[in-house]
Amino acid sequence: MTTLATTHRVGYLRFLSLLLSYLPAHLTYTADSGRWAKALLWLRSKYEDTYPDFFADMGFDDRPGAQPYSRDVSECLTRNQQGAVVEVMNPGYARLQIRREAQETLRKEHEKRVPPELAAIIRSLAEDLVARKLDLLTASE
Repeated sequence: MTTLATTHRVGYLRFLSLLLSYLPAHLTYTADSGRWAKALLWLRSKYEDTYPDFFADMGFDDRPGAQPYSRDVSECLTRNQQGAVVEVMNPGYARLQIRREAQETLRKEHEKRVPPELAAIIRSLAEDLVARKLDLLTASE
């Protein structure tokens, strides 16, 4: 069965950026890209059959006994930090906050390039990440 998610290609950077843009801005998240990779691996395992294009270009190194790593996830976090969408906070650059104003700008720019139905799906995936917490929120949350 062909669906909108399989007929309209969303690259991993746009997917991850939209996902970040839908996360609540008032929370403090981890800046540990390994913990983000672990959460996104969980998301991929849950939704890859339904939305394969969201995860098709995202690479993961998931060795037994080691924390997962994804160069693609790290790149997205770095790009969004450089674009002032997220702010990495001290001590030790361990916490990340999403700037509300920059987040809204990011969302509007990416939503122009993604059909509303796909944007709604990505929003629901972000909500699922927050609902499960998946070790993304810092201890203070």
